[in-house]
Amino acid sequence: MASIWAGVAHKVGSCLGFSCLNVAIKSAGLPVFWIVLIQNTGAFFWAYICFGYSLKLNIFSPLSCLRAFFALAGVVLWAASLQHLSLFQTISMGLFSPCATIVLAVLVLGESLTWNRAAAISISTLGGGLIQYGKDCSNLPWITPPQFSILPVLPFLATFCFAASNILAKKLLSRSSVEDVGCSLFVLTALGAGACIGVQHWYGLFLNGKIFFNHYTVHVQSILFWKDCIVLGSLTFLAHILMNRALSVHRVLFLLPFGISRPVVSAFLGWYFFKEAWPNPWMWTGSIAMIIAIILLSKKQ
Repeated sequence: MASIWAGVAHKVGSCLGFSCLNVAIKSAGLPVFWIVLIQNTGAFFWAYICFGYSLKLNIFSPLSCLRAFFALAGVVLWAASLQHLSLFQTISMGLFSPCATIVLAVLVLGESLTWNRAAAISISTLGGGLIQYGKDCSNLPWITPPQFSILPVLPFLATFCFAASNILAKKLLSRSSVEDVGCSLFVLTALGAGACIGVQHWYGLFLNGKIFFNHYTVHVQSILFWKDCIVLGSLTFLAHILMNRALSVHRVLFLLPFGISRPVVSAFLGWYFFKEAWPNPWMWTGSIAMIIAIILLSKKQ
C-alpha cells in the first residue's frame, strides 16, 4: 500500500512540475530547439550535482537513443504548440496521451483492443476535436466558413511521441536505475537539439519553417538567457525524476487518472499568467470527454 501511494505522490508531483515547465516554456521567448537544448542541459547539470552522475557509454544503446528520438520529437512539437496555441488547448490535448499509449501498445506490443479501450479512444478523439474545432464547426457555414489549421494537430502528435518514450522508459527501468534512465535522456535529447541547431545554422534557408524556426538571435551573454537555463533545467530535472520514480514503483495504467491534475493546474496558470481567454463551452465539453476516456481506461486498475 505504501508503494502505491508513493507512486501516486510522485505522479502528481511530476504533473505539477510539468505544469510549471509549460508556463516557463511559453514565457521563455526562445526558438523551440534552443528551449529543448537549454532545458535538458540544465537538467543534466542538476543531475550531476545531485547524483554525481558520470557519462557512460551504455547511454548510447539503441533503446536509449530511440527513446531520446521520440522524446526530442515530442518536446519540439509540444513547445511549438505552446508558442502558437493557448495553454488550455495544448494541455487539454495532452489528455489524449493515455489513449496514445494504448494505441501503441496494441499496434506495437500486440495487446488486445477491448471494448472499453476502443470506446475510450473514440471518446477521447471526439473530445480533442471539440477542444480544437468545436467553436469553428458550430458556426453556420453559409455565414462564417470554418477555419481549420494544422497547429492543433501538433500536441496530438506530441502525445504519441511521449507515449512511445514512456513505454521505452518502462523497459529501460527494468534494467537500469531511475537516475541512469533520466540522465541518459537529458544528454541524448540535448545532443539531438544541438545537432538540429547546427543544421539550422548551416542550412537555414533550406529549413525555413515558420513553426519550428524563429528568425532572431539568441544572446547567450544576457542575464535573461541564463535565467531561462536555470528555470527550465530545474523544472525539467524535477518533473522527469518524479515521473521516472512513479513509473518504477507502479503500473502505468494505475497512474493515468492522477495525470488529470496537470491540465487542471495548467489551465489556471494560462489564465493567470498569460491572460488567456477563459475556455469556451466546447473546450470544457471536450476536456470532460477526454477525462471520461481516461476513467474508462483505468477503471479496472
